[in-house]
Amino acid sequence: MSSLNEQYETLTETLQGLLGNSVTNITVDGQFISPKQGVPSVLIEPPELSVEKWSEGEATWKIDIIAGTTTTQALSLFDCLTVLDKLIAGNLNIASATPVTYLNNGLSLAAYQITLNPFD
Repeated sequence: MSSLNEQYETLTETLQGLLGNSVTNITVDGQFISPKQGVPSVLIEPPELSVEKWSEGEATWKIDIIAGTTTTQALSLFDCLTVLDKLIAGNLNIASATPVTYLNNGLSLAAYQITLNPFD
């Protein structure tokens, strides 16, 4: 397994390359989520770790596509799907994608949580 920092850097660079200006930002800090109408944000969650042996483990990364404003939720699903289509077309190692509600400062926003397959 490559280091967690290396995996994070690879994931960030991959997302930036695939999504470019189609998202407002890609961040690991939920307080910086700033989706706008028609332009989602991406949150990289800290990885879940499973360790099978003393020095061997596996990291599972999740990313959240968070879209819209509280007044544009009906259209925000389509913004999430557009980003999800770009990730699929770019061959990101997606294991699953689940629709969720993201709470941001007490406000509910449309989102998709994407679980990635292991990097290695």
